[in-house]
Amino acid sequence: MKFKLNKIAAAMAVGLGTSVVGMNVAQADEILFPYVVASDTVTTILSVINDDDFTVPSLHYRYYYKSGANAASNTATCSEANFSQPTSPNDIVTFDVSGQFGDARGVLFEPAPANAVYNKDFALFRNVKPVRAFAIIDNNDRFFAGNNVYGEAFVIQFTQGSVWGYQAYNSAEIGGIDASGNLVIGNAYDFSDRAEVNGEVMVAAPAGTTADAAERYWSPIAVMPFAGDEVQTALFVTPIGTAAPFQLSGTIAATVGLQVNDPESPAPYVAYDRDENPYSGQVPAPVVCVGRVSVGNMITEATRQYLVGTGGWSNVAVITGQATVMKIEFNETVPSTLAGKSAGGGTYNNAFWLRKGFRESLARTTYPGYPTISTFLPSFSVPQAGTDNSAYPPIDIAKATAKKLPWPPTSDYSASAYIDAGAAYSSAATGKQL
Repeated sequence: MKFKLNKIAAAMAVGLGTSVVGMNVAQADEILFPYVVASDTVTTILSVINDDDFTVPSLHYRYYYKSGANAASNTATCSEANFSQPTSPNDIVTFDVSGQFGDARGVLFEPAPANAVYNKDFALFRNVKPVRAFAIIDNNDRFFAGNNVYGEAFVIQFTQGSVWGYQAYNSAEIGGIDASGNLVIGNAYDFSDRAEVNGEVMVAAPAGTTADAAERYWSPIAVMPFAGDEVQTALFVTPIGTAAPFQLSGTIAATVGLQVNDPESPAPYVAYDRDENPYSGQVPAPVVCVGRVSVGNMITEATRQYLVGTGGWSNVAVITGQATVMKIEFNETVPSTLAGKSAGGGTYNNAFWLRKGFRESLARTTYPGYPTISTFLPSFSVPQAGTDNSAYPPIDIAKATAKKLPWPPTSDYSASAYIDAGAAYSSAATGKQL
């Protein structure tokens, strides 16, 4: 890490910083690592890139975590911990959250200790294990335009040498500015379905949705046989907040389940076997904050006996709320086998992020003169000069006006006043609560 900045570059950053904020404001950039784990055999190594063109003095690291016995509980709430560390443009830092790898502060691959001036231990969970968590890292709540923070997770079972990983989720910007360059809308820490960029968030089908129509909300998965210890299949589930303070909470909840449709019967089925036979027997799994759900436990014990030796396939469905869901297939027995044959001397992990649809929680609109099947995502623009379009209106206009908030928004009201129409509002100019 280098924190040096020559005088010319520093002067340009200071000179441009105010004008950039005035011309093109966006929410503080943040990334979400939905699943972080640490134990005596597994750890998570995170890499964070600061791709900002301007001087951001630090990055803010925030964790919502379950530890000890609570780490195995899907319904326990999370505790919160956060700290800031210095950064500089185009910097990258790689660190181990539990300190199994790296230097005394859990940092890996720094070229020379003299260049690194980190003042806190990145290995927050060095002495707090086992842990399940999600992490949010942002540019220290500074308002700069663009998606300028990037991250990767590297999850390693270090006693037997199996790994998997994923890219951090950076949601689309939702923001707007008025003619004077003042921020009038901003949903910081909004990672919900309405702000997704690549289908990262799964949502529940709206009430009353037919079984056939509900399938567009589900993500198919293959299920390996789960007899014995050969292959285990699990889901990592992180509920996603949909209202302020959005992801800054350890109590967000969602429920996931397995669901398939059989065209010959309206009964709710849990899975197909490998001969296309549907079976009922769903066991919905509630999750608070972050959790790990065994796929076998999402099927009733009576039905499980028909699938245990062969597996089959199903769909992962979010039943309530919104969530990111990752599927993992893994083996913990050494030497490992697959279908009864040797798979090498170590263990194996296969994991990927389940994705389905794109902003499927948003009601589509029809274009006049076209058939009703021609539907489009809504577009939103603050109706003032110089504003940015966003993927979805973050304001419930009816509630906002009922609270006597002006519409269109005016610059004498704080951005937070428009984030959640169900909250208390105050005028930034007068301080008067409405």
